[in-house]
Amino acid sequence: MRNILKEKLEKLPFGIGYRIINILTMRRFLTKRGITDIFIVRRKRRLEREESIRIKAAIAKHSFKKIILVYDNLSSGPTYGDYIYALMMARYFLAFDMPVLFYLVNGDNKHGWGYLDKAASDFHIEEQIFLANTFLNNPLVTIEKIVWSDMTMLLEDASKKEYLIPFEKQVKEREKVVAYFYTTLSHLLSDSKSHVLDRFLLSFEEIKKNVEQVSGVNMSFPLAPYITFACRYSTLWGEERNTTEVEFVLFINYLKRLYPGHQIMVISDSLGCEYFKKTAQKNKITCLYCKDYTHSFMEDAVMVLGSKFYFQFKGGGMGVVPLFSRLPYEFIQKMMLETMWSKDRATPWADED
Repeated sequence: MRNILKEKLEKLPFGIGYRIINILTMRRFLTKRGITDIFIVRRKRRLEREESIRIKAAIAKHSFKKIILVYDNLSSGPTYGDYIYALMMARYFLAFDMPVLFYLVNGDNKHGWGYLDKAASDFHIEEQIFLANTFLNNPLVTIEKIVWSDMTMLLEDASKKEYLIPFEKQVKEREKVVAYFYTTLSHLLSDSKSHVLDRFLLSFEEIKKNVEQVSGVNMSFPLAPYITFACRYSTLWGEERNTTEVEFVLFINYLKRLYPGHQIMVISDSLGCEYFKKTAQKNKITCLYCKDYTHSFMEDAVMVLGSKFYFQFKGGGMGVVPLFSRLPYEFIQKMMLETMWSKDRATPWADED
């Protein structure tokens, strides 16, 4: 019965159903599972507040020499959004000119990686390194792939030195620490000076320069002003999060009314761009497609940052990029790892409109 109701709600236009689902989810305290969920949420929020206080105090006292940040592929799936949260945590410390050791733990991946064959898995790990090099293009950063046995010894050694390891206990227990990063960053940056935000947030100029420098490509862009629309199409996992034909047509028309005189660029992977090209032709819709300009996720991110507005429905890893920038955006989706900063703001640095 619950699944039937959920399916009907998800089909409601403009994300109304997802908002209702979110409210119902937060009111599950009437069930045994709901009580467990409430304790989990409360623990998560407590840890995020406590860690942000600890980090701020350590920065104020200059009580450490280096930062160790760990992204463990055992507890995190091959998703872009989670990984970018870890990279943004590293950028926070770089905004204060603090040396960062960024470790990508690999070798016994489990969570979500079973959908990928070895070639696809190897490619994604290399892309993780590429993302780290472009987001963290700074001489104060060391980026290294490592296996857990070596990571364990390194953590033990680091505990004896003046190193700061965010969520150290959870890292050692191989918990999914990236789940804490978004809200922790909001706490850390809630009262930051503008010059810190300028160094922390993603900008079109910086990321374009870094991508072109690391990859050796010269990117091209549409000549006319454009906005970006993230569309998802996957046959591997999460098919319920795919953008349907009805949703595609509905939101294209919505965006045309919202931004007249702007072209609309579909942001998706190669498979998605081909699918939505056919969908657009079928419905006599004219769009731009990112894969006519780009060859990687990072180049897609540059396309997003170069647009005038970003729109996302249901979710997707690319949405993290505008969240950590000054680009105007609109999301219609359920919050997952994130906690809204206020009723009308996803982050403390976002404008209220």
